[in-house]
Amino acid sequence: MFVLPGLLALLIFIYARPFDFMPALRGVPFLYLFFGLAVFGYLVDLRQGKTDLRKTPHLNWVIAFVLWCFFTAGVKAPASLTTDGVRFGIAVVIYFLIAHGVRTFKAFELFMGTILACTLWISAVCVHMGLQPLECVAVSPGEDQNSSGRPDGRSCESPVICYQDPPDPEAMYRCEHAGLLGVTSIGGGRVRYVGVLQAPNEASMAVAIGVPLAFAFYQRRRNKKRLVLFLLTFVLGAMTVVYSGSRGGQIVFLATIGVYFLERYRLK
Repeated sequence: MFVLPGLLALLIFIYARPFDFMPALRGVPFLYLFFGLAVFGYLVDLRQGKTDLRKTPHLNWVIAFVLWCFFTAGVKAPASLTTDGVRFGIAVVIYFLIAHGVRTFKAFELFMGTILACTLWISAVCVHMGLQPLECVAVSPGEDQNSSGRPDGRSCESPVICYQDPPDPEAMYRCEHAGLLGVTSIGGGRVRYVGVLQAPNEASMAVAIGVPLAFAFYQRRRNKKRLVLFLLTFVLGAMTVVYSGSRGGQIVFLATIGVYFLERYRLK
């Protein structure tokens, strides 16, 4: 299936965002490149008869959701309706490509496995960050105050300590955990990721997605490798949710475990 490479590249770009750690690649429009690759692959599959244009079960809900998005954008921010419309359109096309492009169980398993791998990477970065000691993080005056900033290596217990003889007197300082690849926590130690997962709540929600996938992979084939994968996903996910301080993430994580036990002990 020719649509899969573009779809998997989109998944990795949206979730893991490895290019955010490579400054030389930040100007490259990977979203549109991978999006175009996925559309081209779908057209090839359509031409070869590997897919079709049948209506999918969720299509009505997707259309209703997009119409609601247009309505709320028109009411709250009519000036940005054109820009928002492009984003909504891309989201609908991505849904269409997934719904029509992933047509076999093997392709579906590969797709879900990619999501699981991304959540494992994100949770590993978050857990490593949460285990690090607090240190001073400098943010330039013109820089977004929620950005990762620049850890300067000085240990701290509160931001007040960071302003005592600071290396950069003009910078704003936070007392945060510094993790891999320059990613730092926010809000006094709440772990997070980058890109669309820059908020701790979003990062914990994304990591929680991996737990039911790990359940499913283990239930399909019960062997030691998949058991280790499940345990690793569970432990890293639980630690990420705790370190993020996200109540929503905790609810989703606990709900996933609860549904598993309901199914396991045949409670309907």
